[in-house]
Amino acid sequence: MRPHALLKGAIVLAISLGAGSCSSDSTQPSGATVTAIRVVDGEGQTGEVYSTLPRRIAVKVLDGTGVGVPDVDVAFTVTAGAGHVEAANVVTDWRGLASVSWTLGSAIGPGTQVLTVSSDALPGSTLAITASSTVAKGTQVTAVAGDGQQGEVATSLPNVSTVVVRNGQGEPVAGAPVRWSVVRGGGNVDPVESVTDEAGRASTRWSIGPVVGEGAHRLEAAVSPTGRATLTATGVLSTGVLTPLSGDLQSGFAGWPLSLPLSVRVATPGPGGVGVSGVVVSWAAGGGGGSTKVASSVTGLDGTASVVWTLGSTAGEGGQVATATVPGLTGSPLTFVATARPAPAVITKVSGEGQSAIVQTALPAPLVVRVDDAAGQPVAGAAVQWRHLYWDGWGTYSSSTTNITNDDGLASLSLTLKGWYIGSEAVEARVVTPGGVNCCQVTFQVTVLPGPPDIVGRSSGDNQVGPVGALLPVPLVVFVADAYWNPIAGVTVEWATMPGDGSTTATTSVTDAQGLASTGWILGPAVGTGMQHATASVAGLKGSPVGFTASGTPVP
Repeated sequence: MRPHALLKGAIVLAISLGAGSCSSDSTQPSGATVTAIRVVDGEGQTGEVYSTLPRRIAVKVLDGTGVGVPDVDVAFTVTAGAGHVEAANVVTDWRGLASVSWTLGSAIGPGTQVLTVSSDALPGSTLAITASSTVAKGTQVTAVAGDGQQGEVATSLPNVSTVVVRNGQGEPVAGAPVRWSVVRGGGNVDPVESVTDEAGRASTRWSIGPVVGEGAHRLEAAVSPTGRATLTATGVLSTGVLTPLSGDLQSGFAGWPLSLPLSVRVATPGPGGVGVSGVVVSWAAGGGGGSTKVASSVTGLDGTASVVWTLGSTAGEGGQVATATVPGLTGSPLTFVATARPAPAVITKVSGEGQSAIVQTALPAPLVVRVDDAAGQPVAGAAVQWRHLYWDGWGTYSSSTTNITNDDGLASLSLTLKGWYIGSEAVEARVVTPGGVNCCQVTFQVTVLPGPPDIVGRSSGDNQVGPVGALLPVPLVVFVADAYWNPIAGVTVEWATMPGDGSTTATTSVTDAQGLASTGWILGPAVGTGMQHATASVAGLKGSPVGFTASGTPVP
């Protein structure tokens, strides 16, 4: 009986094996044709450098129907980031899956780590899987050489800049990329990225920019947003060039600032010299008794500095001198020369006072002033600013313009009246210095006249009620105005009533200074609301004729 039992067991095993080969699993015999490799898990992870990613990298080898292929050799190769995998080659399991753990390398940043997957079963085809890496928490970066140096601007510092990178336990980190960035003062570094050696050190050569000053230059070494160190340097300019830009050989009024500031440029030596910022330029006024606004100023980013020069009170050709000095530079000190002329002292009205013109039109003649010095001699080249004050119906406004006196000391303005309303307007003429200081001024008064009659309109007296045959209690009143609603005097208004509607006390009346004209109205015999009508007319004007309505009541 035992032999029969063994035979029965063998048959059951065969059936079980046969059933297994006919199951619905997505696998194929190892002889199937491989058509693709797909990522199953592990793509796009982020981890610290030198750490193993939390999820394994898993791929699936597929045939043409999308079914997994077992027993296929898959190669995993780190192609960027300097990391490593636990196995270079893995054979797919019965589901067509192959996986490895991936330990990141030294590269820092998004997508800097790359793992390439390939298989001899699929020649010429590769699959790239990326990961992002960050520096380990607690990483420290410390400057150990090249900090606090001093060097000539726009040149390389004498010593290399070096930092050491340590982990949270204070141990040096090898293979960490250090990014170098100039954050102040300009200049550059070479290289911009270096990798720490076995002692955790990384270095670069720092060339500072054209900025003078203690600690004016700053370099940053970073391995992560929190792991960074800062190095500073001082720029000096021991040899350079001081050149004039503008302000020499000017002519101005004695005791007044010149119109153009004195300006200089500080640059590094040579024909292609670079402008140097942060350099102190000393200014001084010499002969002539003038002064500079400040005793010193500092060059800007383009290497330039400037100052306002006020001339002394002594007039004369080339009698004023100022200097700009930067010790040790070629061209220093620079000398500026100016000529002082007698300054304006008085401004008087020559012509144009008391003119008048219609609103929005030009005055018939220009306004003219003369500028003289203290000795009563005409001053040429003085700036006269004209300011016109006018009312536009909403508020008081002004317009201004500036012109220069001629050889006879004269300046003039042809003025168009800009306001909308009639009456007196003021025009001011004043002499100004380059610094905007008043010297002297005069004021012209001009008169704005109304324009021609443009419109007629009802003012009062409409819709009254009164006994028939009697004079209404309130006169009928109209106004006449120009296009800007200014009242017009002297305009004749014609009055009339409709037939049977009584009569006006005047058939014509003339507008007064307020542009108003009026008449009385004696009602006719018609009783009833709005039964009687009168008109006021001015031929050719807008709004003409103007209508009035009245209601007659029976006589008591």
